[in-house]
Amino acid sequence: MEYRVASLWLKGDLSYLEQLCLLSYKQAGYHVTLYSYDPLENIPEGIETADASAILPASTILTHKKTGSPALFSNIFRYELLRRFSDLVWVDTDMLALGRLEVSQGYCVGRESVDSINNAVLRLPQDSDTLGLLQDFTADKYPVPPWYPEKLQRKLKKSADKGKPVPAGNLPWGVFGPQALTHFLNRTGESKYALPRHILYPFSYKEYKLPLKPGLDSSRWITPETRAIHFWGKAIRRKLRKRPPRPDSLLGRLLTQYDIDPALAPVGA
Repeated sequence: MEYRVASLWLKGDLSYLEQLCLLSYKQAGYHVTLYSYDPLENIPEGIETADASAILPASTILTHKKTGSPALFSNIFRYELLRRFSDLVWVDTDMLALGRLEVSQGYCVGRESVDSINNAVLRLPQDSDTLGLLQDFTADKYPVPPWYPEKLQRKLKKSADKGKPVPAGNLPWGVFGPQALTHFLNRTGESKYALPRHILYPFSYKEYKLPLKPGLDSSRWITPETRAIHFWGKAIRRKLRKRPPRPDSLLGRLLTQYDIDPALAPVGA
């Protein structure tokens, strides 16, 4: 199978971080498609754009009440793409490719820790039981996550019985993403396809600042087997809004390698 990669952008023009990550997949030999609902002005050359409303209407965009993040909807969108297309690997716009991704029996998914499987890079077969369960779960406007403690599940069900169901956007962060993916992969046994952390997520969330550290010797984290780097966009963008990366940091060196000037596409709010 000759796979292509796709992503979604909902926040205005791209910054240099997203430009870098998208270009890295082109450099790795992939056809790259970026979906959006509005025209984008600064798409890197060679990146295809597509109308996201052809997949899901803009009226279905769902945000997290506390943070305002559209991550809930982004998860729904990627599961729908995987259901529709047999040749597609989803990548978040903060995932950088270091080479061709490993797809085994139609799966490309990796652990971010011993207990958690992330979905920033995701490929599931169209007939995957996990994919079906994810779509069923995320179709529920008032889900009761089966991995929640029984006490919290009872509280949510009791609220629903009283006519006050809790919307997905009011639940704690991440309910449609890695939490759901990890639960259903474990439930179906498809977690056996999850790659070790160093393949796709060499830097943990707590280590998100390391790619900004001047002079970092990244060989401790990035091995010859590593195929991608997750920059943990939500966290790292807070730093990048204050100042671009130093040229001698890992991220700075990558920007130089791809001839990207941070001043031309700064990280916005």
